Order: sequence, then structure tokens, then C-alpha cells
Amino acid sequence: MARKTTSGVTDDLADNLGRLVRHEMRTIGDELRRKAGQAGLGAGLVAFGLVMALYAGGCVVAGIVALLARVMPAWLAAAVVAAVLATVAGLAAALGVGEVRRATPLVPEEAAADIAAAADNAAPDDQRG
Repeated sequence: MARKTTSGVTDDLADNLGRLVRHEMRTIGDELRRKAGQAGLGAGLVAFGLVMALYAGGCVVAGIVALLARVMPAWLAAAVVAAVLATVAGLAAALGVGEVRRATPLVPEEAAADIAAAADNAAPDDQRG
């Protein structure tokens, strides 16, 4: 069995490192594409659901205003319902902002963990944390 020269080992190391980097970049790209696709589908479904809820909510609000108009002036019934709706909308918006903050930033966490594990495995035993 022939021994490799230092330059041969260095060339092999450079080739292997290049392949590893290209592989990890492909992995990162695949993961980000998958996450973007999932987010896009989810956003589309949320938008559709919100439009349907808007129509349903409009019907319910009209019914509530009509019901309250039997015991108070119609303008007052509409104002009371509008105040309640504004309060609910503000609470929902505040909760939504909190959820978005928890979900971001969108980073390729799995690929980053793979790279960290590979780097840890490649480090000499005396340099491992």
C-alpha cells in the first residue's frame, strides 16, 4: 500500500471539504425551499379562512345589530357592536404579533445542527467542547 504525500493528503482534504460544503449548501437550500413551501401553503389557507370568516362574521354582526335594535336605537346598537368588535380585533392582533415573533427568524436549523455536529466530529479530541 502506497503512502500519500503531504500534498496528496492536502489535495484530498480540500476535495472532501469542497464536497462537504457543497452538500451542506444543497441541504440548506432544500430545507429552506421545503419550509417556504409549507409557509406559502399555510398562508394561502389562512387567507382563505379569513375571507370566509369575514363573510360569516358580517352576517353574525348584522344579526346582533338587528337584535339589539329591538331594545335600543339602531345607531346605538351598531356603536355597541362596533366597540366590542374593535376590542376583540386588538386582542387578536396582539396575540398574532407574539406568535410571529416566536416563529422568526426563519433559519435552516436542521442544517446548522448537522454542520455543528460535523465540525465537532472533525475536531481533534483535545479541542472538543
